[in-house]
Amino acid sequence: MIARFSNLWFRFQQSLTTWYYAQQLGISKKSVIIGGACVIHGGGNFVVGKNVAIRSTPRLPVELYCSSGAALTLADGCFLNQGVHIACCKEIYIGEQCLIADQALIMDSDFHGVVMCFRSLLRFVLSVVHGSAHERLFSKA
Repeated sequence: MIARFSNLWFRFQQSLTTWYYAQQLGISKKSVIIGGACVIHGGGNFVVGKNVAIRSTPRLPVELYCSSGAALTLADGCFLNQGVHIACCKEIYIGEQCLIADQALIMDSDFHGVVMCFRSLLRFVLSVVHGSAHERLFSKA
């Protein structure tokens, strides 16, 4: 009797969790199964196919971020395991029947400009070529 009640309670919690996060994603609760708490944020467009499963745990929640103007697509039959983080600035498409392992990180941006890093590297290379940095690094003082 206790095992049956426990099973019913688990199914009720999973149904409630799925309904809540389906509302956040703007999709039907029939197209996704979500087990556990997730972090879903950003103002972008979430597109979720049929039979998508997200396994999330309190210790390793799944995080989905989609910035405004971007599109994050999870095609039919995708599975995201615990601890997966997906950050989308332009567009990310996860194909059909794709299984993503624990704690995977998927990003389409590194969230900082490359120009400043390139300029610093170029400045260092030019100083080496002209000798000032080369003399400081390799002089025997």
